[in-house]
Formats: sequence, structure tokens, C-alpha cells
Amino acid sequence: MKNCSFMFAMALCLCSLLTPYMSYGDGNDDFCSNMIKEDMAPISSIDYYNHAVCYRHGYGGVPINKKTAINLFIKSGELGNPEGFAVAARMYESGEGVLTDMNTAIKLFKKAVKGGNTAAMINLAYDYRNGENGLPKNLPEAVKLYQLAVQKGDYAAYCNLASMYAGGLGVKKNKARAADLVKKAVAYYESGGKDQSGNLNYCKNVWNNNGLGNYLP
Repeated sequence: MKNCSFMFAMALCLCSLLTPYMSYGDGNDDFCSNMIKEDMAPISSIDYYNHAVCYRHGYGGVPINKKTAINLFIKSGELGNPEGFAVAARMYESGEGVLTDMNTAIKLFKKAVKGGNTAAMINLAYDYRNGENGLPKNLPEAVKLYQLAVQKGDYAAYCNLASMYAGGLGVKKNKARAADLVKKAVAYYESGGKDQSGNLNYCKNVWNNNGLGNYLP
């Protein structure tokens, strides 16, 4: 990797701060190909995350190297981006480029939760709710994690938490609270909110299966 003078390094840092985290899909080839051509060394959490995306998916001619991607995602997490921990955790969980290792996955998910990553909160809540992936069944802990995700505005957690309130699972049964959560989530999804995992249908099932009302407004 290229070495830079102090002033040039500071300029790179400023540029790095203005670079967004990459999403998966179109638009990444240019960044990744330039990463190779210019031999760009990562500096910030954003840089490490974006480099990891390149190595994970092979964008822009970057050779796919899952282990390198995991290490870069973790470094991104250590520099303040909890999504880096969460992605690395999912890779260990699914055995993507490494042997499946749930102990490591859980540790990384917990680090992501500590950093405020709501996807990790929902993932761990599911495991605690069902006693899966090496975690003991712990309904109050599942409720706590769903509540954290709801407080941070992640609508994917709303109906999961609603189902806990509706069934009195790990929390005192409160159908009014459950109905309120479902209504808010359905309003969000039906107004065009992002729904990548079929959450709208799940919300409707929570409503219907728990007798939360005659109809959803």
C-alpha cells in the first residue's frame, strides 16, 4: 500500500469522511476497480467497510476473498461502524468463506448491538426467543432487544415485539400495546416503507392470529 505524508494523509481522511458506506449491487464496480488501480489503503471505518464489500463480492475485478472481507468488516466495527460487526457475524453464522462458528457470530452480534445496530438486535432477539444458535431461551432478553430496536425506529422489530405483548411472552400480556405496534408498522409499510423480509404479511398475521381487532385500519 502507498505511504502518504502527514498532510496528504489528512486530506485522505477528509475525503474518507465524505465517502458513503456502499450498499450491495450496482455502482460499486468503479470504486472497487479504483481501489485496485490506485492501491488505496483503508483509513476510516467507511473505507474498511467498503473495501470489505469489494472483497466479499468481487466487484470491479477485485478477487473474491471472504476471509479478508470478514477481517475488514471487523476492523470497520472496531473503528466505530457496528454494521461491520453485524455483517461479519452473519458470515460466521452462515459459514460464508469460513467454517460456521456460532460462538464467534454471537460475540460479533453482541458487539454490533452494543454499537446500536438494530439488525443485530433483531437477530439476537430471535435466537433468545427460540433458544437457537447456542443461546439459551430467554424471553425477557428477547423482549428487551426488540424494544431497543423499536426505540431506534426499526420497523422490522415492531411486529415481533407486538407478538411478545400479544402472547405475554417474556412480558406482561398487553394486547392494546400489541395492536398499537402493529398499526404503526402496517401504516409504515403501506405508505411505501422498505419491506425486504415480508414484514407486512407477518404483521397482518400477528394481528389476525392474536385477535387484536376486527380489522386493520
